[in-house]
Amino acid sequence: MAEEFFAWARNEYDHNPVPKSAYGAALTYAVKQKDWLMHVFLDGRLELSNNRAERGVRP
Repeated sequence: MAEEFFAWARNEYDHNPVPKSAYGAALTYAVKQKDWLMHVFLDGRLELSNNRAERGVRP
């Protein structure tokens, strides 16, 4: 599933005519952060949110 997503994102990124659009920015992020994002998809132990850390530092 994750590999399919990144293959799709890479294809869209290569053919995106407006790289500075919000869609283009999202594709750029996905393609450039693939290695890190794969840890989240495959490992499952990493969180995409820092809510737990922020709750811990609030008084």
